[in-house]
Amino acid sequence: MEISIPYPLLGFTIVITMLGGCLSTFKSWAPSKFEYIINFSAGIFIGAVLFHMIPDATPILGLKMVYPIIIGFFSIYGIEKVLGRKDYTTQELVLQKMGLAALLGLSFHAFVEGFAMGAATLMNFGFAIIAAIIFHKFPAAMLLGALFIKAGKYDRKTIVSIIFIFALTTPLGVLLSFSVFGLIDKYWLAVAIAVSAGTFIYLAFFDLMLIGNKQKGGKTPNIIFFGFGVLAMLLFQG
Repeated sequence: MEISIPYPLLGFTIVITMLGGCLSTFKSWAPSKFEYIINFSAGIFIGAVLFHMIPDATPILGLKMVYPIIIGFFSIYGIEKVLGRKDYTTQELVLQKMGLAALLGLSFHAFVEGFAMGAATLMNFGFAIIAAIIFHKFPAAMLLGALFIKAGKYDRKTIVSIIFIFALTTPLGVLLSFSVFGLIDKYWLAVAIAVSAGTFIYLAFFDLMLIGNKQKGGKTPNIIFFGFGVLAMLLFQG
């Protein structure tokens, strides 16, 4: 049976990612609003793990899913330790480290998600998947743009280039899945999804939640935005 590659969906994914990245790159955010973005993104990550990634991997891996999740978790921990060999004494340097770790973790997840989307054995191209792409890529790109712009090391042209590379990861995963369709065992695809879940858990709780709640004052809006992120992934689960 001939397989039709959904080029319009791939183009839409790139556009929506660039919109999210440019929105945070070219708009100046007050510290409180920056925290809202961070906490909303953290909620998206946890919601994606609970309602999207774990349900995809559990039927195939069962309880063994915990091992690749641990691998993903400690892979980001190790990356941050390597990046942290320098003395990160300022908020800007902390944000640089977080931005690079988030870029690696998010890109890996986006690539795996794209591959999973292309593999009809696990996922399809219905409305729920399109919505999941929006709620993964748009806030993720906003997060990356905000982290890099706040770090103060990169100019806007460089940040937009980084966001564009990130925007290509899901379409590349889809295209690869179509080129090797049927050759990749579902077991290893599920393992990759579980590893990606581990990266999301680390980024959400040990990076985003920490830096997203540093301002003094009431934390209720931050909790609400975190809840919105989780709810978004619950509403648009596959």
